[in-house]
Amino acid sequence: MLLDVISSAPQYRTLLAAMAKRGWPAQMTGLGHIHKAAVAAALSETGPFLVITPDEAMAIRLCEDVNAFTGEERAFVYPAREFTFREVEGVSREYEFARLKVLSGLAQRKIQMVICSIEALLQYTLPGIPCLYYGDEAGMEGYTDPFNRGGYPWGREDGDSMTMVKNA
Repeated sequence: MLLDVISSAPQYRTLLAAMAKRGWPAQMTGLGHIHKAAVAAALSETGPFLVITPDEAMAIRLCEDVNAFTGEERAFVYPAREFTFREVEGVSREYEFARLKVLSGLAQRKIQMVICSIEALLQYTLPGIPCLYYGDEAGMEGYTDPFNRGGYPWGREDGDSMTMVKNA
């Protein structure tokens, strides 16, 4: 079996030793996609870890290949958030359920491997990301000091803004 062959390779044992010493992060280079999937499948037996891919399509493909190698669902894709900056009828929230499934599985220690794109990993960690500022959900506007933000408009919130935030 391919996983047994990989597990016996000296490079694989070196990687396991580094993992045991918390020698993270590790990078696999010079391997074809299917070989990366085979190594990741073998590593999935060692405990939970994260695999980062350049894009979401590669994350999905790697997840499918790892699960095919192991014969069970060990790898899960943590998808990037789909931003919608205006009201859209019928916008999909599928990514939210997928993200919650992964986070729940990690919390319950049921997931061995999470595969995500660099976008999903960094989405909420880099400066300049979309965020809500105090009063944005109520439709408050920011001006220059001293009028940058007033008191919260209790009972006078903008209905469209409130609906958009609730549906985001």
